[in-house]
Amino acid sequence: MTSSYAIRRPSGGRGGPRRLNEAQIGRLKAQNPDLQDRVTDRDATIGELAEFKKLALSRLAAQHDEIMPLRSPQSSLEPAPPAEPAPVPRARTTVYGNRS
Repeated sequence: MTSSYAIRRPSGGRGGPRRLNEAQIGRLKAQNPDLQDRVTDRDATIGELAEFKKLALSRLAAQHDEIMPLRSPQSSLEPAPPAEPAPVPRARTTVYGNRS
């Protein structure tokens, strides 16, 4: 019984396991700089997004601090702001039309 390795070798098929490993090592070495660049770019993007998140949260906290006093009812210890008097309508002095 012959192995598949022995059958492939004379027919010009793939080389032995050592040759496969060398080819794979070469391919992986060629891919390594590209993958390192992708990791660097991804790290930069993550850093930018973290800064954006921090800024957005601080803005939301500031808006919350501005809104909360507007929502809370006035306490009974604080005097109510003085109300402006309603304008008094003027008496009509001009007569329009015919009064007969």
